Amino acid sequence: MVESVSNPNMHYGNVDVGVIIPPDKLPHKVIYSSKEGQRIYNDMQRDLYENSKKAQPPKRKFPLVLKILGGIIAFCAGIIFLGKKFNIGIFKKKAPLNNTN
Repeated sequence: MVESVSNPNMHYGNVDVGVIIPPDKLPHKVIYSSKEGQRIYNDMQRDLYENSKKAQPPKRKFPLVLKILGGIIAFCAGIIFLGKKFNIGIFKKKAPLNNTN
């Protein structure tokens, strides 16, 4: 007798297979007259136009990291500018120390 190809130590699980039932009939198509079709189309276009006038563009926020970085750069540039303008001691060149004992 030929044994099963599957491994008896493995659990493959039970798969329930159902039957797909097709619908009884296809969806019913509606045919409009030329005038009624044009009226429905114009109503849709008017709704789209009115809603597009009310639409607001999305608000974009400037990234917080760039705001902080710009603030730090502006602060450092201000300190350097004021230090050179008022000749503050931080920016003066210091004389080298010559210890000759």
